[in-house]
Amino acid sequence: MTENGESPQKLTDYKKSFSFQFISLLCFVAIILIISSIAIWKHFTNPIKELLEGISSISAGNFRTKMTKPSLHEFKVLHSSFNNMAKKLDDLISNYEALHLQLEEKVAERTAQLTKVNESLKQTNERLKQLEQTLREIFENIAHDLKTPIINLEMA
Repeated sequence: MTENGESPQKLTDYKKSFSFQFISLLCFVAIILIISSIAIWKHFTNPIKELLEGISSISAGNFRTKMTKPSLHEFKVLHSSFNNMAKKLDDLISNYEALHLQLEEKVAERTAQLTKVNESLKQTNERLKQLEQTLREIFENIAHDLKTPIINLEMA
């Protein structure tokens, strides 16, 4: 027996019971810490994951990407900046596309005008060639008519 009247077997049983309860408590605390760590980790990494997905989406050409509202102040600032950037990029691309369409229309219009002018120049060139041929024939006839009387007078 021990000093306070307990047997060594009971003391050993208390030690085992205490050890079991202590280890169980440590395991429970460890599980709680792991679960809360995972929850906190997801809470902090989800906004970063969403930002990375948004960046990938913008890289792929989807400029209308928006992020959902995060809960932390720093992520709210980042969220706001990202959405502003995405909106500005979308506006710039929309303006670019509109200007591109206007330019294409002007090019098509100018091409049609140049085609008409080119056709007109071809017709004018053909008429000038005909006039040149007519003038050549007239000068040949005049030269022939001028030579013929002179030759006839010399032979006579």
